Amino acid sequence: MKQKMQMLMSRLSLFWRYFFLLAAVVLVFLAAFTAATRQFTKVLQDSYLGQARSNFEANAQLFARDVFLTHSLPMAMEDAEHYVTVATAVVPLDTQYVFSLSELGDTFAYQCTLLGLPNEGFMYFRRNGICLTRSRVFTDMESCLNSYLIYDNDGQELLLQSLQDRLPRSSLILPANELSLGAVNGTYLTVLVQSTNKDVVYGFLYPVETVLEYFQMSSLPENTWLKLTGQDGRELFSYGESKGEASDYIQLSYEMNALSSRVSIGIPKVFFFSTIRSAQTTAQVIFLLSVVLGIIMCFAFSHISVQPFRKILRDHAADQSPGLPDNELLAIDSFLKSEKERNVALRGMLLSSLLVRAFSGLSIPEGEYKRIAAAFPMFAQPLRAAIVRDRWQSTDMEDGVAMITLLRNALPERFLCEFINIQEAIVLFPAGSELCEQLQGVLMGLNPGGEGEPRFVCGVSAPFAGVTAISASIRQAQSCIPESGDQILVRVEEEADNQSVPAKAYDLKDFQQALYCWNRQEALLQIDQMAAFAGKNSKTPPQELFYSVLFVLRDTAQSGKLSFEEHEKMVYQPTSSPAANMRRLRVPLNDLFEQKAALQISDKQILCEQIVQYIKNNYPDATLCMASVSKQFGVSERFVYNAVVDMTGMNVSNFLAQCRMEQAAMLLRDTDENISTIADKCGYPVESTFYRNFKKYYHMTPAEYKSTR
Repeated sequence: MKQKMQMLMSRLSLFWRYFFLLAAVVLVFLAAFTAATRQFTKVLQDSYLGQARSNFEANAQLFARDVFLTHSLPMAMEDAEHYVTVATAVVPLDTQYVFSLSELGDTFAYQCTLLGLPNEGFMYFRRNGICLTRSRVFTDMESCLNSYLIYDNDGQELLLQSLQDRLPRSSLILPANELSLGAVNGTYLTVLVQSTNKDVVYGFLYPVETVLEYFQMSSLPENTWLKLTGQDGRELFSYGESKGEASDYIQLSYEMNALSSRVSIGIPKVFFFSTIRSAQTTAQVIFLLSVVLGIIMCFAFSHISVQPFRKILRDHAADQSPGLPDNELLAIDSFLKSEKERNVALRGMLLSSLLVRAFSGLSIPEGEYKRIAAAFPMFAQPLRAAIVRDRWQSTDMEDGVAMITLLRNALPERFLCEFINIQEAIVLFPAGSELCEQLQGVLMGLNPGGEGEPRFVCGVSAPFAGVTAISASIRQAQSCIPESGDQILVRVEEEADNQSVPAKAYDLKDFQQALYCWNRQEALLQIDQMAAFAGKNSKTPPQELFYSVLFVLRDTAQSGKLSFEEHEKMVYQPTSSPAANMRRLRVPLNDLFEQKAALQISDKQILCEQIVQYIKNNYPDATLCMASVSKQFGVSERFVYNAVVDMTGMNVSNFLAQCRMEQAAMLLRDTDENISTIADKCGYPVESTFYRNFKKYYHMTPAEYKSTR
């Protein structure tokens, strides 16, 4: 099976390989999109259900609060003179009290209107049979009940009379279905409330429309049902009925402890699913469009991807045999005869890139050094780097190509040659002395005879090992290129006599520039170069070069206000080599860079403290905000935000509110100033905003806080 799959894959062209690869990516994307859509649908459904539950509980709380709190007449009503007279009468009242009863009835109607109570309400005095409504006063209880008030379902026993001996002290919700009220039939929720003296009963009727309005039933489907049940399980009020199975409904319940009852609502699941279905439909349409666009993009990108390879085939068609395979991948493989040739080509490109960047002084990542060292075993042995220069100064590219071609053809296999620019080439070879002589013989063969100046000259570095040392070796070889025609090749030996290398004066400008820009890597590289050349090819004596670099470091420390006391007493040690003395200067150099980094961190810390202190000092300014602070200090708003968070653990708005609230509390506690003045002093020109923020922070109003001092 595996062999069949391999044979099938080998027959696929490059186009179809690209296509199936891109198709796999598209399928992964679509699978992720499908999973995300399902999760989104579930979250959306849970969100709708959570919102419905939250709204229902809020409505139930509002209903319970209104029923419990507003269905007790205020104490001022019970303390009224006429109320006491009627409540304490032990005999039927005479006609002389009718006027007082009228005033009491007007007071009752007025209080009901102020409290927003239902229109149909009454107040019944048990002791003397007086009954007040919002429109009439009855001295005869029987006529009141017969003409106006509540009968039970059978129309025989008075509901009020049957309950007058067992009314509790708190609110009681009772069922009253199809009650007769003033010759108007309908369904009501009856609420009876007993007075504090137990001799008076208040009664209120809630029409079904009022109850349904509390729970916003008009915004729900028609087959939604609502029930109120007591603690004993009795059904107090119901609206609507369940159509279908119980599993077709989402039931929500809420305990109204203040009313000793529970309210329940059943909402059809279809109501939620219909809302989500539109989102699912949109997701399905997007999914189908993604499939179509994905297939089109796979074809388009596959075609674009194979275009460069098809161009290669066309360009090289003349060099191929007539039996060139139709499969693009096989045709390309025919250009590179074997896996070894492909690897050699790739490794050559990698090494070429390394040499060009090393010659140009560009930085090379450490990871790339490791990859090159693993790919080229030659770097495991000591090597030399040579720079061959064409001194004819030709600007013709063809001449440069001809030069490198001559050089490559003349060098043996153990020499690796790379063209750098129109006048120079890099040659790498093992560090054997005989190979240096062989390179010199090749150059002599390429140079024209006679007494004229030689065309090709060369500088050879000292032996080095490892990839990381190649940049320094290339610079060393470049510095050794002969300037006159007396020599063709100059090489640096590890223990060579200083006279064997042309003397040059080392320029400290590059080192000073690296320090000026605070470029640690470049400065360390300059010291390493000076250590490599010290005492070998420099006109400057090693001791003088050492103190010159030390003076530059001291001057940099003074200009940057950095400490240099520990290194002031550094001296040149004659017992050590010039290279070792120069490498000792890496210590003060690293110390300066570490001080500079610490100073930058310290400056940032001071600036952060100044920002926090500025906010503490200027909190009364109502316009103080993150934008004004950033403008004051000339930094970004993001810097101000991070500074306040780092120093206080709070964001800017919370920290500013804390400063203002603490000052406000102090002024309220220790001064007699009015609240309006204190709000203005604390940065709140609008007093209502101050009240709101103060209550949110201290959980009491400013006036309450001031009274507790």
